[in-house]
Formats: sequence, C-alpha cells, structure tokens
Amino acid sequence: MKSLHYAFADLYYYKKFTIVTTIIFSVFLLIINTVLNLIDLNKYWINKLVASGSNDSALLSYQSWNSIYSSTYIGSIILFGLFISIGFFVEGNKRKALVQKWRLLGFSKVYILKQVLLEVLIIALAATLIVSSFLVIFQNMYESALFHIHSFAEVEHPMATSSIIIAENLPTSTTDSVYQASGLFSFDIQRLSLVDIFGKFNRNSAVLIGISLCVSAFFTGCALCKSKVSFRK
Repeated sequence: MKSLHYAFADLYYYKKFTIVTTIIFSVFLLIINTVLNLIDLNKYWINKLVASGSNDSALLSYQSWNSIYSSTYIGSIILFGLFISIGFFVEGNKRKALVQKWRLLGFSKVYILKQVLLEVLIIALAATLIVSSFLVIFQNMYESALFHIHSFAEVEHPMATSSIIIAENLPTSTTDSVYQASGLFSFDIQRLSLVDIFGKFNRNSAVLIGISLCVSAFFTGCALCKSKVSFRK
C-alpha cells in the first residue's frame, strides 16, 4: 500500500507529466485500435468481393488498402515509442535529483525501478480506462467514423461503404431498389459489435503498455547506473 501511496503522490506532484503522458497514451491507443478495426472492416468487404466474383481491379484496390492500414499501424506504434521515449528522457533528467534523494534515503535500485514502473503502469491503466469508456459510450459515433474513413478507400470502387451510408439514410423498404438503381451489391450491412471493437483493444493496450514499461525501465536504469550512492536499503 505504501508503494501505491508513493506512486500516486509522485504522479500528483509531477501532474504535468502525468497528464501529458496519459493524453499521448490515450490518443495513440485510440488511433491504433481504429486502424485495426479498419483492417477488419476492409477484410470483410474483400471476402464479400471474392464471394461475389467481383472484378480483379476492385479486389486489388481493397487489398492495397490493407497494406496502407498495416503500414499506418506499424508507423503509429513506432511514433508512439518515439514520443514516449522523448517524454521519459526529458522527465528522467528532471527527476535525477529525486532519484539521488531516494538513494540517499537508502532505497535500493530495484525498489526505485519498481516504483517508477508502478507509476507508468497506473498512467497506462488510467488511459486504457478512458479510451475503453469512450468506445462504449460513443460506440455508434465510432462505427460511423470508421465507415466514413474507410470510404476513402472506395473512391474508385464505391460499392461497400456507400451502400452502408445509403442504408443509413433510407427506409429499409426502399434500400433494395436503390441498390438496383445504383448498381451496388446488396450485401448485408456490416455492424461492429463491442466484441469486434474490443477484439483488438486488449492486444493494443498490452503492446503500448509493454513499450511504455520497457522505455521507462531503460531510462530509469540509466539514471540509476549514474547514481554514485552505493549503500542500499
């Protein structure tokens, strides 16, 4: 309990760092989860295209967007690691005096490292809770945003998301006639359940938490190695 008390006290004392890190974690978690949901959505329409025997150009167009989404996902994770590294590096320099004080008080390097990692874990869990709450509360808005973002992938072959947009704005009785008039495939409207949305959420959270802990452990370890105090608790 003392460790938690000290952790929350430090987070409150360095509240600017706490707030900025929580925002960065939340934003990137939402971004990479959105990208993976877009990949799932795109794969859904690729399977529909294959099942319907659609032309190769349409299929290749959708497959190319999977590559774009995957690159965006990897790039976002790398960018997150860069931002977190810069943040921990800057904050680590500010906390050198605090680390030295802890060492003078007799705390071991292992204890200090575990304390810092606990603080990072608290920030990460708080950000995860914020994003998960947002996805639950604003699920419909999130789904709509996914479909509209994915519509950019259908500029040349606007048969998937456009059919969803049409279906959202017309009564069910007139949807089939619109499909026939516009030449769109009468696919079942794909909806994302919370299971679909959160299917990748836990994995994404684990990835970002793992990166944050590793980066924090690295910079904290570097600061502890430079500590000249030799006695331990």
